[in-house]
Amino acid sequence: MLFADILFLFVFLPLCLISYFVCKDIKAKNAVLLVFSLIFYAWGEPVRILLLVLSAAINYAFAIMIELSKGTRKAKSYLVMSLIYNIGMLAIFKYTDFFLQNVNALLGTSIPMQNIALPLGISFYTFQEISYLIDVYRRDIHTETSILNLGTYIVMFPQLVAGPIVRYETIRDRLEHRVCTREDFIYGVKLFVAGLGSKVLLANRLSGLWQAAGGIGYESISTPLAWMAAAAFSFQIYFDFYGYSLMAIGLGKMFGFELPDNFRHPYISKSMTEFWRRWHITLGAWFRDYVYIPLGGNRQGIGRTYLNLFIVWTLTGFWHGASWNFILWGMFLFAVIAVEKSGLLKI
Repeated sequence: MLFADILFLFVFLPLCLISYFVCKDIKAKNAVLLVFSLIFYAWGEPVRILLLVLSAAINYAFAIMIELSKGTRKAKSYLVMSLIYNIGMLAIFKYTDFFLQNVNALLGTSIPMQNIALPLGISFYTFQEISYLIDVYRRDIHTETSILNLGTYIVMFPQLVAGPIVRYETIRDRLEHRVCTREDFIYGVKLFVAGLGSKVLLANRLSGLWQAAGGIGYESISTPLAWMAAAAFSFQIYFDFYGYSLMAIGLGKMFGFELPDNFRHPYISKSMTEFWRRWHITLGAWFRDYVYIPLGGNRQGIGRTYLNLFIVWTLTGFWHGASWNFILWGMFLFAVIAVEKSGLLKI
């Protein structure tokens, strides 16, 4: 089920809102949101929902064990085990065939591809769970003892499939105490409608030009049409992702949550560094706080700084897709940003 589907707009969302606002108790509201979120996910992933529920339960248990063992070596051991589980599950479902293809190419073997279907939203909810566990380990937050609250945080349908990547600390208080005023609800509806327009009226229409160019054949199209198609593809990606992010933030508002912005007009950026501070903001912040800074950031000399940047941008590319195209794309971004940071490119 997608936000732009007729079923979502005229059946699922009205029923969810009515059930939600009929409840007066915050626990009942969370329960309604959790149940409808599971229905939302199960509609497109009737089998994979078991993986989502299992993931939430396992990370709930790991967080409690980390909290109870804080200050001891066991806490670090539990964190490492939780990271192995989360990254391992993501690797199995998203990267198995990529690794098999490369093994076959390097060793001349013929290991068959597994063709494992990628569960919806696994890249997003896995990163949310990892951030939660690391924050518990760092003692930035306390473990959530309510499985209802943690489950609502992990599977909340507004941000489950396409982000933004929400950290637990940003909505912790809202899980216990929140009020959705009339003004908040109306503003949320406006954001949702704006996002829906970006998706349906702009992104979907622009994709037609790109698909038409592909149908003609890239070797046969004229230069002006090639540039038009490239521009259409660029704006189609932007309005599609931006539209979903707006809809997610709007839906969050309608339920009393403040979800973080994910885009701030990235196409007006004057440099690649600025662009990535404006595009997919929550992903960039995640890699900064949980990869770049723990690796040492820029505190250990120029050489180590560029190595850390290389690791971050290579992983960023790999996160976007399981192919060498995405890895090379991440390396290209690193090269441009490295040139900018060296001062060779003045803006």
